[in-house]
Amino acid sequence: VVFRKLRHAAGLDLIISVLVTAEILAKVYYRGLRDATNSTVLGTLCTQILRDEVAHVRFQSQQLGELRRDWRPWRHAVANMGQRILFAGSLLVVWKNHRPVLRAGGFGFRRYWRTSWKEFRAALRLMRPDHRSRAIPAAHCARLAIPPTRR
Repeated sequence: VVFRKLRHAAGLDLIISVLVTAEILAKVYYRGLRDATNSTVLGTLCTQILRDEVAHVRFQSQQLGELRRDWRPWRHAVANMGQRILFAGSLLVVWKNHRPVLRAGGFGFRRYWRTSWKEFRAALRLMRPDHRSRAIPAAHCARLAIPPTRR
């Protein structure tokens, strides 16, 4: 609900920023859900969702980089700070509302916090205007059993 309200409140940059925030946190949540379940079907669905999220986050982050390409450095700094604030608040809301699933999947708060910020930093690197690589890092793919992108 919060993500939808924010998306409707502003322009394309904010819409994508909100969307990528939700997608990054979904990567951590579905990893926890996959690891918590004994259901083969649910585990398979979570793995597919995780595969999709990797591509979504990469695409959306790169689109933000393109939208912000001609921005002045101070504007990048402001946008990055806003993105960090949005992410931190969203991270806490997801923890509050989904703590039992995350804990069952092996994510105590500390691991959840660190893993979420690691995913965020990876997305932030893709948002840099000087970012050239379109490949998903092999180490990241291995965690989700996804074949790495070839260059």
